[in-house]
Amino acid sequence: MILISKKLWYGISALLISAITLYLYYINKIGYFINSNYYWYLLVSVITIFIFTVIYFWYLIKNGHKPKPARYSQYIFGSLLFCIFVSLFIVPIKPLGAESANYAKRGNSKKAAQKVQYIAKSPESISSLSLIDWYSLATLSPNPNQYNGQKAIIKGFVSEVRDGGFDLSQYQVSCCVVDASLYTIPVKTTQKIPAKDTWLNVEGQFEIIGQKPNIKYQLNFIKSEVIATPDDPYKSK
Repeated sequence: MILISKKLWYGISALLISAITLYLYYINKIGYFINSNYYWYLLVSVITIFIFTVIYFWYLIKNGHKPKPARYSQYIFGSLLFCIFVSLFIVPIKPLGAESANYAKRGNSKKAAQKVQYIAKSPESISSLSLIDWYSLATLSPNPNQYNGQKAIIKGFVSEVRDGGFDLSQYQVSCCVVDASLYTIPVKTTQKIPAKDTWLNVEGQFEIIGQKPNIKYQLNFIKSEVIATPDDPYKSK
């Protein structure tokens, strides 16, 4: 076994992390893991780390670095990073979907409430609102019944299938997938329902049922279109 010094393991780890991030960006899948607002900061940081790590390795080689024994924990960490890197070429890279929907935390009510206030003041067309916007209107608006019968065109993935309908959902992340929140709107239809994790543009009429605090909501299906998984599936617009 080749014995590697602690500092060299840090360099290898930094190089692998940089390579993983740059590869995800290259194949346009980095949006599956972080909020798009942080792309620039992440890439600048990773490129900087990558450059300094290459310079560090060049310095070690030039000065005839002689490896010293490292702890087993460093070997384990490095091996895990290597396995993750290799798995990117073997395991299909997918965003969060129906499989994790049952375990995901529900929409952040504080942020949604701020969104409702913005929508109420904005002249933006109601029909162009996102799935997360409609969820906010239905659950947090002071008078959600005013949106009853409004036409909505929303994008999301099928998270649950049942008789007479399905759930259309979308995740939203503040920073990365670790803090993902799930927003869901039930869709009522008699049409054939696509498989779970299928992304759709669904057109329908929004229906509010009952009164607060026991209010329910659903989208009455008109038509839908199957779409490709977005490059940035956590973006609300």
